[in-house]
Amino acid sequence: MAIKAKSPAEDSFVRKVVLLENAVMEGKVPPEWPSITKITDLRDWKDKPLGLTSWKSNSIHARSGPYAPVRARFEAILPLVLEIRGHASTKNTIVRRSDVERLLREQVKRLAIQNEDLFFRVQALDREVAVLNERLAAASKKLSTIAPISRGVRDA
Repeated sequence: MAIKAKSPAEDSFVRKVVLLENAVMEGKVPPEWPSITKITDLRDWKDKPLGLTSWKSNSIHARSGPYAPVRARFEAILPLVLEIRGHASTKNTIVRRSDVERLLREQVKRLAIQNEDLFFRVQALDREVAVLNERLAAASKKLSTIAPISRGVRDA
């Protein structure tokens, strides 16, 4: 199931990581983006046109908690971002095709899970709409039988 952001800061955290993943897949980090070498750089990154905000609470990007998977994705992508940007990485990571392919496979898996979740939600909503339409039809039918009676009572 996809992670649902509860606040603009949480949404921004998720979107920042997705932007970095996409940049690595393209092999290019836009030069106008700030230098991100650690989680606090990501936290402080603000970009109004991209809708990115900063946050103060460390719980949003904590290694445990609801956004731990997003933090893990950030930590996995950071060495590749550093390599593309020409920063020295502590792991001396070189962007390899296999790394990018692995990230793509992981993203495809996440999107497939999200699609499946959305598909089942749409099916559930379709069933709810069908039930509500049946109830509406039954109520309308009942109302049509009551309305003539009430008119007759009023007319008398």
